Amino acid sequence: MILLLIVSGLEHEFEQKLLPDGRISIDGFICVYDVSVVAQRPMSKQPEYVLLILAQLAKTKKPIVLATTKNDELVRTHANEAEHLLSRKELRGAGPILVVETSANLNVNVDLAFMTLAHLIERVNSGVTSKLRQRPVTYSEALRTRQEQLEAATNAYNTVISCQVFAVYCIVLGPIYKISYNNLMIMPK
Repeated sequence: MILLLIVSGLEHEFEQKLLPDGRISIDGFICVYDVSVVAQRPMSKQPEYVLLILAQLAKTKKPIVLATTKNDELVRTHANEAEHLLSRKELRGAGPILVVETSANLNVNVDLAFMTLAHLIERVNSGVTSKLRQRPVTYSEALRTRQEQLEAATNAYNTVISCQVFAVYCIVLGPIYKISYNNLMIMPK
């Protein structure tokens, strides 16, 4: 299975590798949509460009996930534009295009975008045609869960460090305190 990532804007900054000659099999697509403000990018161009991409991908009848990125720097109008894209007439005949809100910077829902695509691919390959019942986790819920995980990991780390530092403290400084205490006991009054 090959996952094709469509990146809008910074293609020249990534290493380019040509696919081998011959036929390849692509089972699904993740289209990435930036919902933050970028200085040299006019906002009016991105939705039209992504709409053209999604319209072409919809013709393949393969599963598509629209991953909105940089939700930690979210501009609400950009996110609304991404949602509005899916209701455009060019995409009405397409299968379900699910939106997953992500933030690579905070590691929120990044793996969920790939898991959602894998789930859609499995549904297509197994011939399931029923409507999807489960919606992807929203960004705010996933961020809250991620913060709880980080807090628990930080607390566990601090506990281990404090225990280890106390153990080293007892090992290294224990004999010194014992010697000085003994010296205090030996000194004449």
